[in-house]
Amino acid sequence: MTISLAGVPRILENTLPRRLEVGDDDVEWTEEYEKYLRTTRININVRQVFPKGFDPGAGIEYNTKD
Repeated sequence: MTISLAGVPRILENTLPRRLEVGDDDVEWTEEYEKYLRTTRININVRQVFPKGFDPGAGIEYNTKD
């Protein structure tokens, strides 16, 4: 069995932390940082790594009757 997965880019809108929102106590760099985060693509890759000899499929039954 071969499983192939492809990454799909996703835009996470409205995820700017409140502490970085422009407010009364605005610090000069905050506005520039907010602009950067709103206009820049940030790539995050996550991979699951198993220890040597570990069988991630052990104990899993697959339906192969289809």
